[in-house]
Amino acid sequence: MRQSLSTKLIPNKRPGTPVSNGAELAVGLLVFFAIGFLLDMWLETQPIFMILLSVFSLLGMGVRTYYAYNEQMKKHEDDRRKALSEGRQ
Repeated sequence: MRQSLSTKLIPNKRPGTPVSNGAELAVGLLVFFAIGFLLDMWLETQPIFMILLSVFSLLGMGVRTYYAYNEQMKKHEDDRRKALSEGRQ
């Protein structure tokens, strides 16, 4: 059986709370920002790496959130269809 992309991106099936999702976004952005800052200091460049890695982090989190949301909605829709079909029988 082939795994969906969201299963590969989100191996942990626990539903995230809004607080944990927000903390994950903030920490992820902070980590990439810090790596960019260190690269800019080491290479003596303008803050190009800080900006690039921050945008990369935000885009990655956005894609991950999109697929996680779609996966949850599909599950809810399937559960609702199942409940409706069982109710009619």
